[in-house]
Amino acid sequence: SFSIYDGTGSTTGTLVFTINQNSSGSAVTCTVAAGAAAGQFSDTTHSVSLAAGDNIELKIVNNAATTSAQIIRCMLELDIPLV
Repeated sequence: SFSIYDGTGSTTGTLVFTINQNSSGSAVTCTVAAGAAAGQFSDTTHSVSLAAGDNIELKIVNNAATTSAQIIRCMLELDIPLV
């Protein structure tokens, strides 16, 4: 699962968070809608399969004309099998 905590709420535009795998977007995203109140936003539906050596990146797109929120925390849960 992937979640973020927005401490102020979004003002004029959406914030879109995407987990990238090896510089390519995955299905794991989280969107804070314009005008949303402060709080936690999560994607508990999607997942991505990773392999040893993969790079994980967090892409944030601010669709507002100005600063739109204060992001306090981002969390990514990884399930790693024991071999």
